Amino acid sequence: MNKGLMAALGCLGAIVLFGVIIAVSFIGRYNGYVTASKAVDGQWAQVENQLKRRFDLIPNLNKVADKFTKQERAIYDKIIEGRKAYSNAPTTDGKVQAASQFSSDLSRLMVIVEKNPELKSDGILRDFMTSLEGTENRIAVERMRYNEMVTAYNTMIAKFPDKLIAGIFGFKEKQLFQISDTEAENIQVEFDEE
Repeated sequence: MNKGLMAALGCLGAIVLFGVIIAVSFIGRYNGYVTASKAVDGQWAQVENQLKRRFDLIPNLNKVADKFTKQERAIYDKIIEGRKAYSNAPTTDGKVQAASQFSSDLSRLMVIVEKNPELKSDGILRDFMTSLEGTENRIAVERMRYNEMVTAYNTMIAKFPDKLIAGIFGFKEKQLFQISDTEAENIQVEFDEE
């Protein structure tokens, strides 16, 4: 074979080999971007799952707590009215009648609580708060994981030469999950005084 032809074939082989290496590198990088992007999307779905849990949990727990506190509230209101009636009774007969009614209402409360220990509002509200805190913690963990994955993805596509390659394939930076100004405000809880 001719030396010139051998040199040309060797050069062509080197160019083809170099092209294959570049193609494999591009394919590997592209697959890395796809994997990282899908991981971010999957993690965002986890954040949404926890947010949905919160949105489902709060009204349901609120209804349960409200139901139980309404049952107790009716009895407590009668007891408070009985106390006021006793204090405002102008005669002994009125005080006796008010005290009798007060005792009757108090006995009803005791019977209800004995028969239904789950009607103790403080426990229900404590359970409500525990469930809510657990949900908020889960959301915080999923947000943190999401932000970690977004940061890793954004860093990956921002480095050279990945920035050029990612740009060619249309991979763009993803947004971090940040709290709004209203979420950052301190919430003031106030209770109506009786």
